[in-house]
Parts: sequence; structure tokens; C-alpha cells
Amino acid sequence: MTQATEKTIFYTITTILVAGMAILFIFITSSSVAKDAQIPQDLKKNIIINRFLSSDCFTVKDDKSSITTNYIIDWNKFTQENLDHCYNINIEDIQNKVFRLSIKHNNEERYLRSKNWGEKFGVKKDVFTILLYDQGNYYKEDLSIEYD
Repeated sequence: MTQATEKTIFYTITTILVAGMAILFIFITSSSVAKDAQIPQDLKKNIIINRFLSSDCFTVKDDKSSITTNYIIDWNKFTQENLDHCYNINIEDIQNKVFRLSIKHNNEERYLRSKNWGEKFGVKKDVFTILLYDQGNYYKEDLSIEYD
């Protein structure tokens, strides 16, 4: 064999090995990145529940400073209209979480349901102890959030 032939064989084998290593590297990193980029289902649920407990949807808001107070629910804001506004979803989209919120206060229990709520869901339930603001007073109550 001549020296030129040996160089051609060497470069051919080296090119095949480098290309194979590059393809293997890309395959390993892309599957790892795709796995890491998936959002756990509980995270999506927790973000939405946090919106109910921390945003201006239902919480008490100081008029002077415009600061909302987490976990202090204004009884007058705890309405179906506010839920529909804060969790405005497309009913047709099956990816959306379904929610039903309820608070019992002074012998009255209010149920708020997301637009896509149905009675046939496999429902899970979280209960949060909150302060409920009603007519200038604060009451310790339980907020029940059912979801699927």
C-alpha cells in the first residue's frame, strides 16, 4: 500500500468515528434536555392555585399601596365572576386543569367552578387555611380547592 492510500483510509476511519461521536453526543444531550424541559403536572396546578391565593383575584388589596396580601381572601371578591376572569380558559382545551373552590363562612358555603368543571372527574383536593376578610373583620377559614 502506498502512503497516500494509508492516509485516505486513516482519514476515512477518523471521519466516521468523529461523525459517530458527534451523533451520539447530540442524541444524548437532546434526550436529556427534552426530559429536563418537561413541566411536572403538579407544578402547573400549583402555579394556578397560587394565582387564586396570591393575586388580585380574591385577595385583600390595600387601596393606598395597591399591595395584595397572600392567603387573605376578601369574601366580597370570592365570586364566580372573579374566578372566570382570573382563570379565563378555553373550555374545549383538554389540557386545562379543572377547579372547584369552596369556602364555608357564617353558615354560607360558596362554590366556584372553573368553566370546564364537570362532575365526572377524578377529583383530588387540597385544603388551605386562610384568613377571610368580611365587613372589616378577619376570620380563620378553610379554602377547599378540588382539581383534576
